[in-house]
Amino acid sequence: MVLSLVLPFLMAGAPQAPDADPLARARAGELQCDAPDLAHRTCKAISTYAFAADGAVTNQSESVISASGPMIMHTTSHVSVRDGAVCGPVSAEDIDQAQLVFAGRPISGPQAEQVKAQLKSGLGPMLGAEVCTRFAPADNGYMTQVTVNGQAAPPEAGVPVIWIKPAEGWTVAP
Repeated sequence: MVLSLVLPFLMAGAPQAPDADPLARARAGELQCDAPDLAHRTCKAISTYAFAADGAVTNQSESVISASGPMIMHTTSHVSVRDGAVCGPVSAEDIDQAQLVFAGRPISGPQAEQVKAQLKSGLGPMLGAEVCTRFAPADNGYMTQVTVNGQAAPPEAGVPVIWIKPAEGWTVAP
């Protein structure tokens, strides 16, 4: 999630109210869909959250990192909920452990390492930064509001988000 936000329109009408717990819908079994395409039922990223008894939260995210191919990255990261936001580091380790898929086929070895090196290089000073994301109500869903190390990111860094049910057939695509 954190990486996908750096790089639900399910109900028509009024904006959805913000949740005191930004992951309340994830706790209810829904998935976070970033930058949805309603007509094609696709998302630029889909995040799933797992909640441990000790309060730890793990995010598994599947994100488009290149429309060419397309190339999809699968990451697992640890996040926390703090002051109504989902927070976590942009971690080189998460990128190193990511799985990459190009045109539907897993890639590994030198090819994968080259892509991961480019991703880390492109993140520059963001690498190691703490990113916190709030979900502000927007038409039929939410718009993300992002801070990096406590500093607000430009509004254009925000992406639309909806919450989807796993059985609804949404996929990750450019």
